[in-house]
Amino acid sequence: MTLPRMLPSLLLTLVGATAVHADSSPRPEKVFQALESGKSQTVVVYGTSVSIGGQWAKEVQVYFDRLYPNQVTFINSARSGMHSNWGVENLQERVLEHQPDLVFIEFAINDAATKHGISTDDCRRNLDTMVKELRQQNPDVEIILQTMNPAWDSPAVPKSFASDRPHLSDYYAVYRAYAEQNELPFVDNFAVWSKVLEKDPAGFKKMVPDGIHPDSDSSSKVAWPTVKALLDEARIFAGSAWTLSIWPDGKMPGDATQEAEAIRTPERTDAIRITNVSHPTLSYYPVANANGATPVMIVCPGGGYSYVVADKEGTEVARWLNSLGISALVLKYRNPSNRDGALQDTQRAVRMTRVHAQEWNINPKQIGVIGFSAGGHLCAKASNVFEQQTYAPVDSVDEESCRPDFAVLVYPAYLDRDGKVAPDLNLSADIPPTLVVHNEDDARYVVGSKVYAAALTGKSPAHKFLLYQTGGHGYGLRCEEEAKAWPQDVEQWLKKIGVVAELH
Repeated sequence: MTLPRMLPSLLLTLVGATAVHADSSPRPEKVFQALESGKSQTVVVYGTSVSIGGQWAKEVQVYFDRLYPNQVTFINSARSGMHSNWGVENLQERVLEHQPDLVFIEFAINDAATKHGISTDDCRRNLDTMVKELRQQNPDVEIILQTMNPAWDSPAVPKSFASDRPHLSDYYAVYRAYAEQNELPFVDNFAVWSKVLEKDPAGFKKMVPDGIHPDSDSSSKVAWPTVKALLDEARIFAGSAWTLSIWPDGKMPGDATQEAEAIRTPERTDAIRITNVSHPTLSYYPVANANGATPVMIVCPGGGYSYVVADKEGTEVARWLNSLGISALVLKYRNPSNRDGALQDTQRAVRMTRVHAQEWNINPKQIGVIGFSAGGHLCAKASNVFEQQTYAPVDSVDEESCRPDFAVLVYPAYLDRDGKVAPDLNLSADIPPTLVVHNEDDARYVVGSKVYAAALTGKSPAHKFLLYQTGGHGYGLRCEEEAKAWPQDVEQWLKKIGVVAELH
């Protein structure tokens, strides 16, 4: 059954931006760390009919196949009508024998059925048994617990699913509490579905026509985004040594949105976009086994100042920089529509890096910035308005210079106005060596790069402009046209200015 006409706008409101967990919330990062290093992983789904027949589970398989082709073995070991007693009895055959690296578990929706006679204490005891046996086999196994949807008594089927589950929310509460107590990743589908039910009861019943099983469209549009948000977060943070706030509590200058930070889904599927950032952070990706202090680049993702593209123009770039012997700090700056706040965040990030250079094993004289699209504009401003006081100092960190030592701008936006260099850029400053990367077929923004690069190269040969014919916009490291050469060409420029050694 397809969604009724009235539901798309409701779904956009409810699941169009999926909340981001706090930085300290459990996430299945080990799986992504292994995948990023080229290792194979096994993912198992274990639960009831809402898993074996749920579109969300099929989306999990597609997700891993798309991002890590031929690296992930996906197994759906759920079974219709089953509960946690069955889950314990069959754990060896259906899960442990596959030696999983990541397991999704949900049985609460059927444990709550009175016909099975499973108490909430039994529910927790069985869950605890499954978790402990999984960890006994593999202490590093990632386990994601899930609640599922509410139930209702549909006249279309003879079974009264809701009436047989009068205390369903109590069983879901067991999973929520267990996840918190044992620091397990947790996906609260029940909370999202409950909002749908509250806002539009009739629409909810059309989405769950038999009373307990969401149709495939609804599972994809409601349950999957909640699961995907957790996986996306884990992929963002995998590989980082740490993530820290760049402002002391209560001392951040400027404005911030009051909306909850969120991942914008399912607007696009090719990247992770984080919006409503009011707590800017730096995530550190150090060079593994570095021999001495390394250069570092602060990575500023794009996103039109509406969000930050956290992976394609963030973490993926960090790992590429690591391959060159350059450590990376991925900046999650304030948005949406907060250019002043974003610049303050960038300047603060440069200053923090200088202060902590020795502690972070960084060369304090080789602190660069690299930005994409709006992030490229942000890096341009950071590299030429550093003498301007954009905020009152909040502590001793702000006594340091916020001038980067070099800058790379990749398909930068907003560098021109009416065919001239934008007035918010200060060409009279002592601008550090800057490399501008663009392509002719990015018609909307290439003019800005041309006029800005011309102004820079007229000042010093340390600046350079790389102009390709094709590539489009927003490709990060994934370009398949002529601009795909930009990472190699940037590496050569970094060698020329002494940031990257000939052998790294």
